[in-house]
Amino acid sequence: MNDKHWSRIRSQRLSRRSVLRASARAGVGAAGLALVGCGGDDDDDAQPQAVAQQEQQQEQAMQQQAEQQAQQEEQPEPQQQQAMQEEQQQQAVAQQAQQQQQEQPAVQQQQQQQQQEQVAAEPEPVGPPQGGTLRLGIVYSPANYSAPYAGDIAFGPAIWETLTKYGADGLTPEPHLAESWEFNDDQTVLTITLRPGLSFHDGKPLTADEVKKSLERMDDEDVANSQVKSIFNKYVSAVTAIDETTLQLDLAWPGEAIFDALHFANIHDADAIPGLEGYTQVNASGAFKFDTDSYEVDVYARGDRFEDSYDPAALDAVEWRTFQDAESMALALQAGELDMVYDLPKSWHANLAEDDGFQVELAPPTSLQWVLGMVGTGRDGGHEIMDDPKVRRALYRVIDRKRITAEIFEGLSEEKNVLWPKFSPGYNESLDQDYFNVDEARELITEAGYGDGTPPLKIACIAFQQEALDMAQIIQQDAAAAGINVEPEAMEFSTWLERFLAGTHEGLYMALFSFFAMHPQTLPVMNYQMRIPNSCAYDSPEYQAMIDGWPTADSEDKRQALLDEFNRILDQEPWVAPICTTVSIWASQSNVKGFWQDVVGRPRLQDVYFDDA
Repeated sequence: MNDKHWSRIRSQRLSRRSVLRASARAGVGAAGLALVGCGGDDDDDAQPQAVAQQEQQQEQAMQQQAEQQAQQEEQPEPQQQQAMQEEQQQQAVAQQAQQQQQEQPAVQQQQQQQQQEQVAAEPEPVGPPQGGTLRLGIVYSPANYSAPYAGDIAFGPAIWETLTKYGADGLTPEPHLAESWEFNDDQTVLTITLRPGLSFHDGKPLTADEVKKSLERMDDEDVANSQVKSIFNKYVSAVTAIDETTLQLDLAWPGEAIFDALHFANIHDADAIPGLEGYTQVNASGAFKFDTDSYEVDVYARGDRFEDSYDPAALDAVEWRTFQDAESMALALQAGELDMVYDLPKSWHANLAEDDGFQVELAPPTSLQWVLGMVGTGRDGGHEIMDDPKVRRALYRVIDRKRITAEIFEGLSEEKNVLWPKFSPGYNESLDQDYFNVDEARELITEAGYGDGTPPLKIACIAFQQEALDMAQIIQQDAAAAGINVEPEAMEFSTWLERFLAGTHEGLYMALFSFFAMHPQTLPVMNYQMRIPNSCAYDSPEYQAMIDGWPTADSEDKRQALLDEFNRILDQEPWVAPICTTVSIWASQSNVKGFWQDVVGRPRLQDVYFDDA
């Protein structure tokens, strides 16, 4: 029974039947009721006033009794009344629950809104988690390199910074110490603006004048450096410090190839360069400050976060721990004694890649590649058979690149049919094909006059580079089928290097090839195997003319014409034959995050952090 029932009882009017039934029970006669139910005419049969008043009082009393009786009749018995009260209570509880259910979405919505407002009011975390020391295992000690202009990939980029660098995907320069730059109309002048407030690790202001001195010091005879020196001197005719933060480079070679040099030109305090001997004083510019006190040659080096860096590292420090061999280094990583290693053995790759506790990452295929060098007689060495372009083209065609990458590099390497990566301005898709063809190689050898087979040729390999020896053996097998007689020769590194630099290897050699990811015009300047004189003693007039054309190539059309000529020479008169990319493996514990490499495989350790969540 609900509230509507009780409201209806309270508001209902008594019916005529109810009044009659109540009157009978009260002893009121039918005559009396007749007086109530029938009206008389006031003018006919007039009654005395007293009688009229009595009848009126009697009628009122009778009606009151009838109403009371009717109400008593409708009133429930005590048991029924208790049941109705219980039912009424249950209905009230149900109604309250229904009301709460209707109000709940609104309450939830209000709570969600309050939570969102609370989150919005809280400051968002800035950057990755901070702190921790990265224990990085390496095989080659920093002492093996001549800083600051040549350094180990795992070490140098953390200690030294450059004006600009290429990113991970191609030849688009990104700002580092330089905030911005601008060419003039014919790209013969590059104006660079430094970031404000830069300093070296000892607090000395890193101004445009200091950058000028650092770049110019590369040319000093007493400063050890790499190919960076030759490319910078070739591309830049003058360096001028305009003001504290503005630097002007006058370019001898116009165009964006200057960024190839800037990618490698570490900025160092020129006045402190003598202290680099033995790393007794390292006043550099990178995200980590070299700790000279803890340095142990061929054992240990440490870099602490440079707080005044324009882009401070997430880590507190990096420790470089040198191992005598890669196998023991890998075991240390597996045991948890290291956080990261560089140059993990290939045999470890598969197991660590399948283990959730570790991460592995290959160096990009644009860092290094293996090539077969073919040495002519132009530098008082080599072999006369290598002076014939047909023989060199035949050798290009006896290299089974698919087999080499599958068997020797376990599928981790990429075949290289041409020198250039696909993003290079020099890349020509029509030339990027599988050249392995023993029959075609035999025809070329016959045309060259060696139908009965060539004289014996040596393939010089560095003794400790087992990959080079293994590749030479595969080449030996396929070359024999084409009538080319070759034999691998393991050679001490010092002897190999001496002949490599002098261009006097006796016929062939296996070597690593770098800088091919840079602009093509950089190779004849920066790469030992491509410049004149080079390791293969190749110096045709056409090649020299192509190189000489770059300084005056002040338009894209002129530069493209030179690139087309470059590709024609490499296709018809090759002196180096690309084989495949190298395999350099980084591996780390699973909590090491933020690691990435640029286009030539140089890591950016200042972005690394520990994620222990």
